[in-house]
Amino acid sequence: MKRVQLILGMILISLISCVSTTKMIEKGNYDQAIEKLVNKLAGNKNKKRDDVINLEYAFKKAQSADLALESAYLEDKEESKWLNIYNIHTRIENRQAKIEPLLPIISKDGYRASFNFINTKERKRESKNNSIEFLYMSAKELIENSKEQKIKKVPEKHTINYCKLMVLQKTIRI
Repeated sequence: MKRVQLILGMILISLISCVSTTKMIEKGNYDQAIEKLVNKLAGNKNKKRDDVINLEYAFKKAQSADLALESAYLEDKEESKWLNIYNIHTRIENRQAKIEPLLPIISKDGYRASFNFINTKERKRESKNNSIEFLYMSAKELIENSKEQKIKKVPEKHTINYCKLMVLQKTIRI
């Protein structure tokens, strides 16, 4: 009886976890869909046309979403944007690295997927340098602010000690 329950439980879990890549794409989970499709297509000689098309579509959508986000950040005047831009470039680079070993991706019926890769080297270097500069300036500002706070607290300490000393002197004289 326990064995049957265990088998049914495993089947139920596997059915729940089997979300189709089409649904992932529809929900906007492009990178998850890419991950699942890459695992499915890697080493498979008989690639299904739908899987190849879905991978191509998810890749294009993910790339365009990241590039649109990058453009929006570049228009922003905030210096903290560089951390986000660097993360976008890393995400694009990782996505391309997953697909590149599989190229060319051709389905069993002859459909050939096309992928427009972006050279992220220069963009990533720029965003990394700007991120480092932003973090350095932020750290420097925090250190200066903490020094100012300590300097402001020094007179308070001495004032409190002076008041205690005055009270002590009065009590000794009495």
